[in-house]
Amino acid sequence: MEPFAGTRVQDLVARGDTVLVLTSEPADAEFNGAVYRSTRPEAWTLIAVFRTPALARSLEELDGALYVGLACYPGEIRPASGQVCRLEAPQRPTPQKALKKKPPKKARRR
Repeated sequence: MEPFAGTRVQDLVARGDTVLVLTSEPADAEFNGAVYRSTRPEAWTLIAVFRTPALARSLEELDGALYVGLACYPGEIRPASGQVCRLEAPQRPTPQKALKKKPPKKARRR
């Protein structure tokens, strides 16, 4: 998908006319993640930015809250793999330029 060229899309969630996309990429010893929402393929809104101790591999939305499942790459061992993190309430849309200036928030583990 063109809006995500150069990123690592890990999961998609489609409900009705809304699609959520989860990205997660290595950053030092942790991972930077983001969630985007869209009702049209040409217009995506960044709704959450976070940092996790393992790869954010799966995404789910339940009662308005976002949850990510943590995993690891084959041949890699990460103690946080298998955990599910609840993200803070979805954030207001953030311009792409602002993402590079602010470090992502850590996800809370449940």
